[in-house]
Amino acid sequence: MDYEAAVMGFLVANCNTFVSPQYPIGWTWSCPDFIAIRPASKECFVVEVSTGYNLKRLAEKVRDREKQWLSILRKHLTKLSICGSGWSFKVLIFVRSERIKWFESSIDNADDVFVWPLDKILMPWIWPGEIRTPNFSFNKDSSEIKSLFQVP
Repeated sequence: MDYEAAVMGFLVANCNTFVSPQYPIGWTWSCPDFIAIRPASKECFVVEVSTGYNLKRLAEKVRDREKQWLSILRKHLTKLSICGSGWSFKVLIFVRSERIKWFESSIDNADDVFVWPLDKILMPWIWPGEIRTPNFSFNKDSSEIKSLFQVP
């Protein structure tokens, strides 16, 4: 299964997000799985997808996100006139449901990092209709994620 393709489908389902896969930040120094840009809400997201159980290395990158991705990306996209002042830069992480609590606790529940259950993203037939609207926000906390993806 192509997990990244499934996540890309989720990211663009709102018809308001542009995605670039394997975008080289710092000219190949770091290539996250995606960069997702939402012009209407002036948001840019670094997106990482992991199917693994051991998320230690990913957690380290996220804890160091400003240096790892965000400061370089902010400067680069501003220079290209893609983003400007007033834009927010955040991180979206897609991991297995049973690893979300561990991952969030390992990054101290950062307010600019949003963790989504990869296994639920793989099943678009259970997505709430809200996901397919331009008003959908990726900024969901853990309790909202769980309620959005409850299967009857």
